[in-house]
Amino acid sequence: MIKYGTLTFLPKNFELDKIYDNLLKPLPYFEIEKQNGGYFNSEKLKGKPTIINLWFTNCPTCIDEMPTLNSLKEKYGDKINTIAITFQDRGKVFLFNKIYKFDFEILINAKNYIDSLGINGYPKIILLDKNNIIRYIPFGIVAKDEKSSNFLLQEFNKQIEELLKE
Repeated sequence: MIKYGTLTFLPKNFELDKIYDNLLKPLPYFEIEKQNGGYFNSEKLKGKPTIINLWFTNCPTCIDEMPTLNSLKEKYGDKINTIAITFQDRGKVFLFNKIYKFDFEILINAKNYIDSLGINGYPKIILLDKNNIIRYIPFGIVAKDEKSSNFLLQEFNKQIEELLKE
């Protein structure tokens, strides 16, 4: 990947996740099991911007960005929805939560749904508008150095603020 200012050029053989084909389209409907029991469906997200985090417990980058995601949840409170979707089961997520704090609503056993989105790599963040339209999919919000991380987080916050104005 080559960066020039805010433009990013990807190598010719770089394959993007198929979810990028869905930018500015509605998020496909889902009904997924919640970590704490019951089910959650995507219709419940309408009315507020939403951060969806696709992750799994053995993903170091997923773990690295959790404090940042938690801070976004704290900053925006109930102005936005925050959900995390994993293909893993309740047991693995339960054990993980004994060690790491993750304040998002966690949805589990979602392998089929994640596969249907064409996700190739983790973590993946999807930002929806209040109508469940996919508006932004950053390449990440945490980087190896603090300056880059601050820039990525600032850009992501700008996207959220724009959606809150709509």
